[in-house]
Amino acid sequence: MVKACEVSSGVALHLVVGFSVTYTMTGSIAAGGLVALVEPLCMVVAHHFHDKVWHGIKARRQPQPQTVAA
Repeated sequence: MVKACEVSSGVALHLVVGFSVTYTMTGSIAAGGLVALVEPLCMVVAHHFHDKVWHGIKARRQPQPQTVAA
C-alpha cells in the first residue's frame, strides 16, 4: 500500500511540475495540460529503452562461465 501511494504521489508530482513549467513558460493552460499528459507517455517509452540498454551493459559485465575441455 505504501509503494502504491509513493508511485501515485510521484506521478502526481510529475504532472504538476510538467504543467507548471509549461504554463509558466507559455502562459497557456492548453499547452501546459498537453505537455503534462504527453511527456509522461514519452518517458514510459524512453524508460523502456533505457532499461534495455542498462540490462545489456550489466549482462556484458557478468563473468562468462568457463568450459573445461575433455
